[in-house]
Formats: sequence, C-alpha cells, structure tokens
Amino acid sequence: MNNTLDILTKLKETMTPAAMASVDADGKPHVRHINIGMVSEHGIYFVTSPKTDFYKQLMDHPYVSIEGLSSENVYEIVRVEGQVEELGQDQIEDVVKDNKFITTVYQNPKDRENARVFRLFEGSGLYHNFGTKEKVSFEIK
Repeated sequence: MNNTLDILTKLKETMTPAAMASVDADGKPHVRHINIGMVSEHGIYFVTSPKTDFYKQLMDHPYVSIEGLSSENVYEIVRVEGQVEELGQDQIEDVVKDNKFITTVYQNPKDRENARVFRLFEGSGLYHNFGTKEKVSFEIK
C-alpha cells in the first residue's frame, strides 16, 4: 500500500461502513457509520441531508475523523483526519452510483434533491496492516 489513492480506495471498497466522528456546538463528539460514496486524488466524498444533526455539525465545525477496519485476512485500518467542505449537489449522482447503501437511503429522486455532497479535501491519514506491520502515513491536499 504505497499511494494515497490506493489507500482511500481500500477504505471505500473493503472498510465500509466506516466510522466518522464530528463535534456538536458544545464540542461533544458524535460518531456514526457512513458509507463513503467516492474517493479520488482530491479526497473522500460522502452524502448527508441538511435535515440531520450531522449536517449541522459539519457546517459549524468542518473537521472530522474517519476510521475504517477490515478483518478479512488480517486486521487493517485506515484513519483519516481533516477538513470537509460542502459541494452541494453537483456530484450527487457520481457519489451515489454503484453504492448499494447510499442508493437505498436515497433511492427516491426527491430524497436526492435534499442530499448534499461533502468532501474531505485536506488532511492526513494512516494505513496500518497489523499482520505485516506495514504503516503508511499520507496526506490529502
């Protein structure tokens, strides 16, 4: 595992759902499971609705921590911490396509009208394979 896109792809493909932590207006942490809709060299993309507390937390405090765990053959983790931004609806179809969980939650086109795409666009992360002891630090910029 030697490049950021390979690591982010592993997070999306084999460590789903991942846990994401945010904080509320009082600085209290909140963790929820999310499905990552898309990854690229530009970051990690996910969807939420403006009707949720999660959305409000992201707008007030745009920093999150994401962690995925795979235990298929050996324990592997990917942890990413960074800043998120709302991208609106421009990429909603790209983010929800081929993602069974997201298309189940947002199966109705009307539901998708309310959903907003977010991107973790700047941050740092760690890939750790507990079997081989491989550790790789990476940046998202």
